[in-house]
Amino acid sequence: MTQLALAISDFALPVEAGSAPRLEGLGRLLARGRVGRMAQPGWRHWVLQTAGWQPPEHLPVASTLAGRPGHWMVATPVHLLAGLEHLHLDPAGLPALTEPEWQELVSGFNPLFADTGHALSFDGAVALLASREPFAAVTHDPQPLAGRDAGAWLPSGAGGGSLRRLMTEIQMWLHEHPINAARSRRGLPPVNGLWLWGGGNEALVPGAALPGLATSDAFLRRVWEAAGAACRATPASLEAWLSAPNPIVTLDLVSIDRHPGTALQRLEEEWFLPLQHALSDGSVSRARLLLGATVATLGRHDRLRFWRPGRDWHEALR
Repeated sequence: MTQLALAISDFALPVEAGSAPRLEGLGRLLARGRVGRMAQPGWRHWVLQTAGWQPPEHLPVASTLAGRPGHWMVATPVHLLAGLEHLHLDPAGLPALTEPEWQELVSGFNPLFADTGHALSFDGAVALLASREPFAAVTHDPQPLAGRDAGAWLPSGAGGGSLRRLMTEIQMWLHEHPINAARSRRGLPPVNGLWLWGGGNEALVPGAALPGLATSDAFLRRVWEAAGAACRATPASLEAWLSAPNPIVTLDLVSIDRHPGTALQRLEEEWFLPLQHALSDGSVSRARLLLGATVATLGRHDRLRFWRPGRDWHEALR
């Protein structure tokens, strides 16, 4: 049996239903499937639990990526937008930095912040912040937080205050940084913050055999590699996935298109509509979709629920 578990890592509902694109395929899937709320605290937890493994509550993403002892945080570039009362993360998602931009940031950050006990590094894929002391803070991955109030997701817990102060100092440093002047000339959004998250002191070690995975997420790839399990890049469409199916797939909308509406429409055309047909003809026997905090489960027999009309996908996920 060919089964699919598909997690959309940065899925977020449009603020207003009127701004949501028409996704009839997704609406029919939600109408015919069984829809529930995710109990796990994040999409990576859902992937790991779907793979048959119970992960810890707080994933040591940074330590797993570092692959060596120390106290680590992931340093993700963000574009923060000022509202009337709050700062919001850019609805268009996270800005991407080139390797030369990262090299310029690292070379400027480390001398300037040396007395704080922090050091920044970039390995060609991800930036990590090292500290002399443990990070005793609860943090959140910014990827699924596009368009949301940044203040509601800042570090908390015993060490949250010191980490927030460091993030504020980094914002001040980046305010007039030369890379942002250059980005502005190229029509790119500025990077006016580094979002620190994913702290931990030990790498995550797989505790069970893992099924195949297709993902672009560096942390999950590292976990699967450590387990010696099959892992490949996310396919472009369901049709491409069917040619070499891995049971679990993750993808992010920003990698499809930086405009949320266009990305959702392409997701509809390349995944949701084809999935209806694949469930009907038996190419896929069972599918689970993670959309924000909503999990939809569908099997071949769910296509027989013909009496259920298609639903407005936006309302169905609220």
